[in-house]
Amino acid sequence: MTKKNLSDLLREETQPSEPAPPTEPTPRRSTSSRGPTKADLEQQVKRLTADLDTIKTQESKLLDQIKGLQGDLEDQQSRLFELKDALEKAENATQQKDTQLLKLTAELEEAKQVILKMSQPQPESKPTPSPERAPLAVKMSRRAPVKHIPEYAIQRGEQRSMVSDMDIGWFD
Repeated sequence: MTKKNLSDLLREETQPSEPAPPTEPTPRRSTSSRGPTKADLEQQVKRLTADLDTIKTQESKLLDQIKGLQGDLEDQQSRLFELKDALEKAENATQQKDTQLLKLTAELEEAKQVILKMSQPQPESKPTPSPERAPLAVKMSRRAPVKHIPEYAIQRGEQRSMVSDMDIGWFD
């Protein structure tokens, strides 16, 4: 073997040992000068029918989704109307209860005033002796000596009400 230079070896590696086959395709008929061939048209029809089938399936899925959304929308609208009716009823009930509360509060205040008036001692008016009774009182005092009544037994200025503290609801 002969000695080769490094540069010769590099050249050999960069150049292929066998010539490469031409990369040009086999000559075809020119489609621009003539119309498309029957095979081209059949392939295009197959591709278009496949595209049409996929579009139809997508359309049916979208129509189903639209129907579902329309149903959901109708359900939401009916629920909205129900909630509005319930809100209106609740507001009316609240308004009625407010007026009832105001009436009861007014009655309670009135009852408190009556209780306060009843619980305050009222000055007793001294009964004027009737002319018919006076002689009898005089006669009685002459007949029997007056018994002495202890002070604690005499209720002055206090009136016992007919309603007890338990009935009123007062607690001490």
